[in-house]
Amino acid sequence: MLNAQAEADFREINAQYGSGAELSAQLAAELQALEGVIRRAGGEGWQQVRPGCEWSPAQEAEHIVLANEGSSKVIRLLLSDKPIPDMPQKYTDLKDGKRLAPPGTVPTGEATPEDLLARIAASREWLSVPVDASSERKFFHPAFGLIDPLGWLRVTAGHTRHHRERIEAGIS
Repeated sequence: MLNAQAEADFREINAQYGSGAELSAQLAAELQALEGVIRRAGGEGWQQVRPGCEWSPAQEAEHIVLANEGSSKVIRLLLSDKPIPDMPQKYTDLKDGKRLAPPGTVPTGEATPEDLLARIAASREWLSVPVDASSERKFFHPAFGLIDPLGWLRVTAGHTRHHRERIEAGIS
């Protein structure tokens, strides 16, 4: 079951991001901004965990890439005719009121900026698919429950922006 914060976050994401070509452009802009931040990376602040944070900017960037790779796979599945596998539907845990990264999205801290840029480029094709309307096909998201491809793309854009802004704060 969604907590009140997750419900509010999902409403905000749906209000901020459009659909179809508009959403594709918004997500492309977020990915381009993320690439710009990663290209500027490399100073000592890139690998340092800031006070009050659990991850360094490098780890934040890797987390976004891992999450976006997973989202691109889900979106590809939802837009296909392939059967949706029966998966456990477990919401992510909370710590101090914040959602924790689900398994598979926890960074190792070993990815280089070059690796991250290559992985963003590889997942961009499936994150650039215009989706105009909601779909009957849904897949469980660990923060927001069952959502359709449009919801997955909007969440991906919002999640990318959120962590990109945190990275920018950490390397400035």
